[in-house]
Amino acid sequence: MGKSSDLSPLKIGQIKDLLSVSAIKQKDIAKKLNISCQSVNNIKKKMDKGLNLDSTRTGRCGRKRKTTPRTDRKIKQLALHDKRKSCNSIASELQEDNIGVSRITVNRRLLESGLRAYRPRKKSRLTNAMIKAPRDWADAHTNWTSDQWEKKMPKNIEIKAHVSVIADVHSLAQELSGSEGTIIEQTDTFFKVPKGRLKLREITGKHEELIFYERPNSSGPKMSNYKKVDKPIGELSGDLKDLLSEALGVAGKVVKKRTLYLIGQTRIHVDEVESLGNFMEFEVVLKEEQNPEEGEAIARDLMKKFNIQEKDLIDRAYVDLLNH
Repeated sequence: MGKSSDLSPLKIGQIKDLLSVSAIKQKDIAKKLNISCQSVNNIKKKMDKGLNLDSTRTGRCGRKRKTTPRTDRKIKQLALHDKRKSCNSIASELQEDNIGVSRITVNRRLLESGLRAYRPRKKSRLTNAMIKAPRDWADAHTNWTSDQWEKKMPKNIEIKAHVSVIADVHSLAQELSGSEGTIIEQTDTFFKVPKGRLKLREITGKHEELIFYERPNSSGPKMSNYKKVDKPIGELSGDLKDLLSEALGVAGKVVKKRTLYLIGQTRIHVDEVESLGNFMEFEVVLKEEQNPEEGEAIARDLMKKFNIQEKDLIDRAYVDLLNH
């Protein structure tokens, strides 16, 4: 219950009016106005002594606010900078800057800012079958030879060619695929490795890929074995990219605008490569039961449809063309 000095002018006026009625007891006034008997008694004493009944308090009631507006902003900034930070860690960080606030104060300021914590949803427990499946797979593949693993790797049949009139290529690709195509902006950073090629691909606004592949330098349809790791934006292009650059060295960088079309099991890439020009690629993604010859037949059929001549074919990667 508040003190008499916390009472509003309206409430004080009501007390004065009721006290002027001698038949009403102080405890009944307190009950009627939902205040303490002491507050009513204090008002009566002041009235008897002829003192001023106006409230002398200025500002808000209660304990002085522990934080300043500047500290409140800092608490919010720390929480937004790292959304995994706890109230304890934010309070500790502020104490290092000689700002003494408790975990509870931090929690209150975050709630005032509209920020609140959410507990992660609990995942269902692994069943015995789920635990057993990867073990069975590992046991079944323990004695596999390198040839068997080679066959298990994803495979493409690829060709790459110069493009003279890129508008005609887009028009035919749209007709054959039945789509407008998907525009993808890519930056590929190649690292120096003893065999094959290793590149980190940053796809603007989408995700990142670390790709290792082996492909012969030949101008016709050729098979490419590859392994790929997909990660969200920032998980590969940060510390890992710096580490690979330092440990292996950078072989080159390719920046391109790619339009992707899908025709059956073939990925058609129409590329505008910075500092090189216009190109197109076929990637025939082989199914497990398919042999390379079937993929080559699909690639050569598409070469005829796009009127690609042998003289247009390229026997190396974009990074090699840039480096020579």
